Amino acid sequence: MGALDRYQKPGGFGQLLQLIETCGSVKQEKFLTMVREADPRWSEAIQKKMLTMEKILSWSDEVVSEIAGSLQELTIAIALHGLNAEARVRFYRSFSFSQRRKIDDLFEVNQPSAADIGAAYIKIFTEVRRLMHEGTLRVDRVDPEVFVPDGIEEALRKGGEMNILRSVPLPVPSQNSNPTPAQERQALPKPEVQKQNVHNATSTNASISNDADDNRILRKKILAMTEEINSLKQDVQNLKAKIEHIKKIAA
Repeated sequence: MGALDRYQKPGGFGQLLQLIETCGSVKQEKFLTMVREADPRWSEAIQKKMLTMEKILSWSDEVVSEIAGSLQELTIAIALHGLNAEARVRFYRSFSFSQRRKIDDLFEVNQPSAADIGAAYIKIFTEVRRLMHEGTLRVDRVDPEVFVPDGIEEALRKGGEMNILRSVPLPVPSQNSNPTPAQERQALPKPEVQKQNVHNATSTNASISNDADDNRILRKKILAMTEEINSLKQDVQNLKAKIEHIKKIAA
């Protein structure tokens, strides 16, 4: 049995991808070498679609914010130790002032090893895959290269990665008569109508998608602002209590 035989079934590519994606660096390289020796096409496809922190941080601020908001603050604090200053700023833009302060505190008190940072990355990759599976993160729009299409196993077996093309089935001509060239021309939509239909469909889909994304981002910002206000209220109460205590001591 070959190294890839068990993954040739539908969905097998995704299973192997996530297995390699969530390994430590040493095991990951070993797996990739085994896959490369078994079939270079699979190795190339896996490396193209495998999540990395660089890929995630190349996505838009809205997407990064969506991901960061679903992660534990400790996971982010540990992951930040493995990122440069610019990448840290990308994450920080996703949080309220009070949340940043918590992450800063966790960042300062933790001195993670390379293995700890790698484990934090794996948690992030796992969460991103969960968001993809739920449909919260439409990676086919965010980063089509990372998107894993259905039937990719069969496409790789035939010699290349499959391009997903959504098309409307053409009507089946009658077996009793073949259409004439004139009839074929009449059956085809006019270019102007075809372009207008595509434009209308694209505009409608984009509008629905944008509205859903805007609502989700707005809800998230409202929750963040509410949390920050509550945190500031608590700080004010603490300060008032300290002032009262000082007054009593001074009296």
